[in-house]
This record gives sequence, C-alpha cells and structure tokens, in this order.
Amino acid sequence: MHVTIKDVANLAGVSIATVSHVINRNVPVRKDTEEKVLRAMKQLNFSLDLNARSLRQKQTKIVGMVISDVSNQFFGQLAKSIEQELSQNGYGLLLANSDGSSEQEKDIVAMLLERRVDGLILVPVGDDGFHLSPYINNGTPIVLVDRSIPGLDLDVISVNNKEATEEVVDHLIADGFRRIGFISGKKSSTVSAERMEGYINSLKKNNLLIDDNLIVNGDFDVTTGYRAVNEMMGLPDPPDAILACNNLIAIGVLQALMECGRYPDIDVAVWDQAPWMSILKPELYAVIQQPIGEIGKKVVDTLLGQLRDPDAKGKKGIRFNFDVSIRFKE
Repeated sequence: MHVTIKDVANLAGVSIATVSHVINRNVPVRKDTEEKVLRAMKQLNFSLDLNARSLRQKQTKIVGMVISDVSNQFFGQLAKSIEQELSQNGYGLLLANSDGSSEQEKDIVAMLLERRVDGLILVPVGDDGFHLSPYINNGTPIVLVDRSIPGLDLDVISVNNKEATEEVVDHLIADGFRRIGFISGKKSSTVSAERMEGYINSLKKNNLLIDDNLIVNGDFDVTTGYRAVNEMMGLPDPPDAILACNNLIAIGVLQALMECGRYPDIDVAVWDQAPWMSILKPELYAVIQQPIGEIGKKVVDTLLGQLRDPDAKGKKGIRFNFDVSIRFKE
C-alpha cells in the first residue's frame, strides 16, 4: 500500500504541513518534532517519490482550489465557473473546503501540492500567509480570490468591496435610515475590513454617529447573523436597517427579524445574490451581486499566465477589482 505524508502525519501526531516542512527543509521545525516525523517515516517505510520533487518539470493538468465555506452558494458558483474555464483550457480541478479554519487550510494546501497540482487557487481564511511562503519561494503558481493576505506579493482577484458598501449605505441614508446595522465576518478577513471601511466612510461623510453596538464581526455564517440581530434588537435604540455582508449572514438576520415580528419593518441589504432571494416577499432593500463568471475567467487567465511564464509565478502582487452590480428594490 502506498504510504502518503498524511499517514506519516497521523502517526507522528503532527500536521501534514509539518511533515512537508521536514521533508523539504524549507521551514524551521523543532528538533523533537522533526525526530517524531522521521521515526514515523521509518516505521511506515515511507519513501519520497522523486517525481514529486520535480513538479516544475512536468504538468499534471490539475489545479487545486481551497474555498473557505462550501455551504456558501457564492463559493459554489465561483468554483463551478472556475472549473468550466479550466476545462476549456484542458485542466481539471481538485476542490477542497477549509471550513473557515486556518489550520485546516494549511493542511489542505500541503496535501494538494503533494498531489502534484500545477497551481493553487485560494480563498484565504485570515491574514496570516506564513504557510504559503515556502511555496511562493519555490515558484508555485498561486492566485488568491475574494480576499488578499497583507504582506504577500500574490495576484488577487476580488471586487470593489469598499466602494459598493459605501454606495449601499449612502442609498439607505438618502432614504431616511439613520440606525444602520452592519454584520460581517472576522476583522482579520480583508473582505470584512474593506466592507466595514465603506460602511464607516458613508456614516462619516453623512455626519452620522458611529455606534459600535450596531457593528458585529463574527463568522460569515447563519449563526452570526441570528445572534447579531437578537443583540441589536435588545438595544434601547435598535437599528432601522441592516447590511448583511454575505448571504448566509442574511439568512440568520431574516430568521431573527421574522421571529421577533420586525421583518419587513426593518429593511435588509445583502452582499451576494442567492436563488432563494427571488421568492422573498417583500423583496430585500438591496442585493449586491458579484460578477462570478468574469471573476472565474480572470482567476483562470491569471493562473495560466503564471504557468506559462515561470518568472511571473507568485511575484506580480497585482490586485484586480471588478465592479459589482447593485439591485435596489423599487
């Protein structure tokens, strides 16, 4: 039976990434940890496939992609778009889900590269990209999508998060709303930070008070939206409108508002179109829709450009922002 680095990692009680670092000697590893890994390798008769050390000399025509939440319809649609674009160019896709875990992301990235993928498309969980440094240094083609990682010179394909959020909040204020709730993911996510910046910019230029009680950062999930609304509705002066920064948060927001009998009295604006929104009556105040097809094509074009040009791999550090479309209710 073929022994993989995952088997070694399980026996040694360490992560796949740690085993990879011991093998490649590209990241410092504690001596006792290294000895555990080496003992496990010996016990399992693990031998490194030398072909895997020459990944850059041959292509597998497979690209790895790691998304942060497989339950988010936006990422499902994005993965479909990318898979279609890759297929048209003769490549297949290996898709994995980090489930919002930085540790899981590290292990998945190591596993995909062990599987000899030609390049990596990543929706990063947070702002720590240390685990990517060895792969950047050895010339692995990597493209970040939706979010960036500060300090890393990697190509990023995203959208104008700040400007679109600011436009929606401006529109709410122009319609007379003054207590606008903002619910998003972790502050360490560049998506959250950019959308919050747009929200705050709009409040400031319209001379409105920034109330920390109306700003909630959690996870990009249903629970965060539900919990945030219940907290906000307990305020002496609750919100009169809410901006949910993805469609999963929006589900929690709507569930909580309906339970307390405040929807549709309180208007809701949402990032990312989802099919269920079309049957909601009355309709949402605003829906911000990302151009998924265009994003997918740009991601693939960028990655294939890195594959064709070895000198460009992971060194451009170019960010490309698409404009979004915003549909306001009539």
